[in-house]
Amino acid sequence: MPARRIALAWSLLALLVFAFAETASAHSELVSSNPKDGASLAAAPTKITLIFSEELQADGNLITVTDAGGAQVDNGDTTLDLNDPNRVTLTASLKGGLGAGTYTISWKNLSADGHNQEGSLSFSVAAATATTAVGPTSVPATGAGDSMPRAAILLSALLLGGAGLSMRRWAR
Repeated sequence: MPARRIALAWSLLALLVFAFAETASAHSELVSSNPKDGASLAAAPTKITLIFSEELQADGNLITVTDAGGAQVDNGDTTLDLNDPNRVTLTASLKGGLGAGTYTISWKNLSADGHNQEGSLSFSVAAATATTAVGPTSVPATGAGDSMPRAAILLSALLLGGAGLSMRRWAR
């Protein structure tokens, strides 16, 4: 009789791990940007600012801005803002003289916990004059990263193995 209870406990524990594994995954999602996704600006910004939900590592982050023809229009200077005590802000400067058109911001980050996220957003410029964009605006995150952390997968495998062993003993 105790073997049945052990097998049931292992099975329930394994189900709980799978049910809550996605909520336990920690990823640094995009929470705001300047310019915001889909913005139509009268003048080109001089800088891109992206703010994420969790602390980022100093290396492994990238912002690339391209025009409609695929030419890179950022200066290749993605920087983690060290003045931000939460370490969640990335910036990149843009080349001067950007003309009217649609621009794509592609980003990749590296969270403090080692997870990568990436995504993209776009904005358009109606005139060629450069100005500094104003504060960040909220946008939905467009990240795509690991769907389940490795630790949760390993724990799930161990729990299922334990449940299997318990059921094997019960079946004897």
